[in-house]
Amino acid sequence: PLLSLSASVLLLPSEKQVPDLLRTPGEKVQVLCIPTRNDILYFLWYQHSPGDKTMKVIGDIDFHTVRMHETFSKYFNISAKFSFRGVTISLVLQPAAKQHSAVYYCASSGAH
Repeated sequence: PLLSLSASVLLLPSEKQVPDLLRTPGEKVQVLCIPTRNDILYFLWYQHSPGDKTMKVIGDIDFHTVRMHETFSKYFNISAKFSFRGVTISLVLQPAAKQHSAVYYCASSGAH
């Protein structure tokens, strides 16, 4: 089964919709994804920019192996922290720039 989460990140100045996270260019932005199930082992981060018809894959994590799409590797970092309580997936953007204003999605799948 797939699980998804979204977070809208908007970099000032802008007159668009009110986002979940509002930051000034140059700041560090962190978005967390915390699945409700403990058997999740594969995660993807996507970016959906305003006006784009498609989502772009930022990168994925397969258990402990992180793969970043080359386009995003300069400003983005993804990681996973596994513990007995579960897993927390992190997307970090630094330094944030206006062109990074987007909705970010975390998708995951686990054992069937």
